[in-house]
Amino acid sequence: MTVGAVIFDCDGVLADSERASAAAWQETLERYGFLLSPEEFARFIGTTDRDLAETFGPRLGIDPEVILSNANDRLRAILSGGLEAFADAVGLLGRLDVPVAVASNSDRWRLDAVLAAAGLAGRFKVSVGADEVGQPKPAPDVYLRAADLLAIDPADCLVIEDSPTGIEAARKAGMGVIAVDRGHFPRESLEPADQVVGSLEEIQSW
Repeated sequence: MTVGAVIFDCDGVLADSERASAAAWQETLERYGFLLSPEEFARFIGTTDRDLAETFGPRLGIDPEVILSNANDRLRAILSGGLEAFADAVGLLGRLDVPVAVASNSDRWRLDAVLAAAGLAGRFKVSVGADEVGQPKPAPDVYLRAADLLAIDPADCLVIEDSPTGIEAARKAGMGVIAVDRGHFPRESLEPADQVVGSLEEIQSW
């Protein structure tokens, strides 16, 4: 394919933010007497924080908006201490000679906070949060919006993802997709991507 632009997912692709999110949700839910296991949190990787709130709010008899607000406050505090950007992602960004964008299932504030904490703010021509489109992934909306803002045909966009949800969204958008296996999902669940790599350093050409 002709690659006119590369669109990155954020959490798990650019930065090791899933651990920060897990800590925020574990600490928040523990306040309500619920112990969130790493295995149970892993079920929500690739979805949205609102999905977590709407799952555990009714279970605990608490307004999901209250839980979401508390989790967001805790995450802000954690991110204020900084975040690790993946070295292979930073390396790939440095090698690319086409426009780059980031399109996330996170809301705008969280996307901006993660990029800033990881030292990646300002590295992207376009960024799109899930609250800026009609539907989050696995709908294609964030990717189609990014392509529109880049003024590039979706068929000429290549997506870098790490989750089955994101791969499905990229496919629905009509884009090529490379999946990086960060160990959060069974490798076979990433195989609908055009290519699965263990590190973004493996991507040398299209």
